[in-house]
Amino acid sequence: MTTTTLKPGQLTDEQIEFFDREGYLILRQWITGDLLARLQEAGRHWIALGNGAEEGHPDYAFAQREIGRVFFRVDYLHDKGRSTSLDMLGSPQVLGVAESLCGPNFI
Repeated sequence: MTTTTLKPGQLTDEQIEFFDREGYLILRQWITGDLLARLQEAGRHWIALGNGAEEGHPDYAFAQREIGRVFFRVDYLHDKGRSTSLDMLGSPQVLGVAESLCGPNFI
């Protein structure tokens, strides 16, 4: 059980142990409030760009499925008209996870 005071975004000892054992961690409701709203808006923007992209555009990935061609990935979010992806990378929620897993001098 975690006995130390955690900084914003830091993981508990139990979460770190789970990540180390399983190789993944689901952090439900980790991003909230204004940042979440801005990410959702940016996501809609990025999806609209992808859905309107020309065939073969290197930044947008599509797959052929039973239902037809489906859009599934946007590469290089940071240059797609919204800075929200950079805001998220610098948020306490993401920096806290990185510090929890890599230590305080991960940069």
